[in-house]
Amino acid sequence: MRGTLMNMSPVRRLLWLWFVAFQAVHIGINVRGLAQMTSGRGIGFPAPPPEGSWTEQALAFLMAMALVDLANAALSVAAGTALLLGRASLRPLALIGVGVSIYAALVFDLATWWSGAWRGPSSWSYVAINALFVPVVTLLAIETLSGGSAETSAAPGAGL
Repeated sequence: MRGTLMNMSPVRRLLWLWFVAFQAVHIGINVRGLAQMTSGRGIGFPAPPPEGSWTEQALAFLMAMALVDLANAALSVAAGTALLLGRASLRPLALIGVGVSIYAALVFDLATWWSGAWRGPSSWSYVAINALFVPVVTLLAIETLSGGSAETSAAPGAGL
């Protein structure tokens, strides 16, 4: 079956597994962050505030972003898992999840950077989040370059 876990190259299989696992953990982190924000406790890891604390406007933005991100993470886990289990027809939906994840990461990074949250001792948190996200960007690049072919062939880059 095209697109199944067994027909994918080891690199693609690992990247899809990473993406699904990353998003599954992301669900828990978003639920925790939303619970902290709605209880008025603010948020810490994985988004430590800039010196002082988050402004009300920043918290409102982060809460809205977390809600949309949570929906995308759930979609990504469902579609990515289904793809790995042989539902190749869900590849476009899984790739939408990858694209939305990358967009959300860029918006999150820019907003937290410009707020000053990346300065000081908390910068390690943002660097770590981005380092863990590199395989997701790699996944989109490989999927885009492969044109969706799950099988390997003699074509350059087809084994990715």
